[in-house]
Amino acid sequence: MFRDCHANQETLISNFFILGAIARDIISESSTSFSHDRLNNKISPPVYALGGCAVNIAVPLEDAGFDANVTAPIGTDRVAEELSAEIEDLGLGKQHLLQLTGAQSTALIITDPTGSQHTYFAPGIDPSVSQWQEHLSAIPLCSDDCVVQAPHKPELMLTALSWAQTAGLTVWAPGQYIDELSQSEITRAFKCTDMLVANRYEASRLDEFNGPTIITNGAEPVIVRWGTESVQFTPSSQEAIDPTGCGDAFLAGLLIGLRGKQPTDMTALCNAIPQAISYAHRCLAHQGTLTYLR
Repeated sequence: MFRDCHANQETLISNFFILGAIARDIISESSTSFSHDRLNNKISPPVYALGGCAVNIAVPLEDAGFDANVTAPIGTDRVAEELSAEIEDLGLGKQHLLQLTGAQSTALIITDPTGSQHTYFAPGIDPSVSQWQEHLSAIPLCSDDCVVQAPHKPELMLTALSWAQTAGLTVWAPGQYIDELSQSEITRAFKCTDMLVANRYEASRLDEFNGPTIITNGAEPVIVRWGTESVQFTPSSQEAIDPTGCGDAFLAGLLIGLRGKQPTDMTALCNAIPQAISYAHRCLAHQGTLTYLR
């Protein structure tokens, strides 16, 4: 179901719209594994950081010299004001943020000694489908644009993917929301998608997609699948400090590795995978989602 009309080798992507969530990340570690028979778990002093999938993907793209536009809802409380200022300081611009009355999203992310990550997400105020549709319709798209739909509420993802059909390239990473989508909704999303990025579990729900699919599985090999073709890339070993944001870093590195070109064939796509793995490794070696860029 790859949209062949977008597979134009001459078209270069210079402008990115990253759709998803903005959040205040509160990142910490536990000295003991979480289990049902423990009532008192100590955690390390938290690190507070600008985060959310949309930001985590946009910042590396901007850092690499691309125009990256965070396109996301944002609250009106004090935390939201701080995050909005940080976004502007990073050069991402605020013109595509949809401000809604209410509190900003917060994500408490705790990693235990086994490397398991536990995320407790307090969502902010999300737009209605009609609000999101109206907001996106005011943003013109052309063949020089790439829309990256990071994990977001299903109805917002489907609305955005439909809007993105006039872009040059649409990349979908459904993330944890894959279980909230029916098969008919997934099929509908396929018709609007050029490339999928998913972990192994998510990919099991997406195996009917015939276009390029990149499948990650932690330290296991990255699989690039396109129709009946499949290629594996085995990452080198890497000391794990904090896995927070590694998937976002991988996706950003993948897009940077494409160097603004369309993934017109397996060779072009496979050439970008080492860059994606490199970004994920750098993120894994640092606490937080964006500190690896400093």
